[in-house]
Amino acid sequence: MNSAQIKFTFLFIGIFFQAFIVFAQSNVLDEVALLNKQKNYHQAISKANAALNRKVKPLDNPTKAKLLFLKGYSFQCLAATEASAFDSTLVTYQKVLKFDPKHTGALLNLGFMYGDMEEYEKSNYYLEELLRISPADFGALNNIAYNKNQSGDYKGAIDYADKAFNVAPDSTNKGMALNNKGYAYLKLGKFKESLLYIDNSLKFFPTNSFAYYYKALVYIEQKKYTDACPYLNKSKAMGGVNLTSDLLKKYCK
Repeated sequence: MNSAQIKFTFLFIGIFFQAFIVFAQSNVLDEVALLNKQKNYHQAISKANAALNRKVKPLDNPTKAKLLFLKGYSFQCLAATEASAFDSTLVTYQKVLKFDPKHTGALLNLGFMYGDMEEYEKSNYYLEELLRISPADFGALNNIAYNKNQSGDYKGAIDYADKAFNVAPDSTNKGMALNNKGYAYLKLGKFKESLLYIDNSLKFFPTNSFAYYYKALVYIEQKKYTDACPYLNKSKAMGGVNLTSDLLKKYCK
């Protein structure tokens, strides 16, 4: 074998080895994703850990980020029944960002989770980072609108709700954005405007329990309790049982 053949042989082996690594990395991602789809979350986490910790043929950083995101999703699904999984989800999504600071899925989910924890400043930090990468991301815009409502920045909420409405991908999301705007006007004491936006939101998303709940709150704020009761009952019928139970007992005996 001459030198040219030897060089070609080693080049071919190198290309084959690189292709094998890419295939192996792709394969483990597919396997973990499938386990998640099958709701075998503990198995998905174990397989992800084995791949992340292996010394032979270590994963490249982009693959680590993708695999950690799948692992974070596994923990997030377990968090509904396992309290410890919630903290593990946060830690795992934050690890994703070490390997890929622009991972939009991790940024969005961290924004959602901190919002659920009522840590609105932290939530907005991750959502605003996402908007620097993807300025028209509906989930980020609408959740910042919600966060601003919950933290008392109602004018800011209206601004972000408008931005969310303008990029909403479908009727349901348009309805959610308008509902956030309606709630902001409610808290500003502008009841006519609030009802206008809430009613418009229901044209886009007629089964939104939050919209009926907010509409009831508009009437309660004006002490029109008889008018509020049908909307509390409608919200309850649409799934808002926890939202409405105390108010139904108080105003709709």
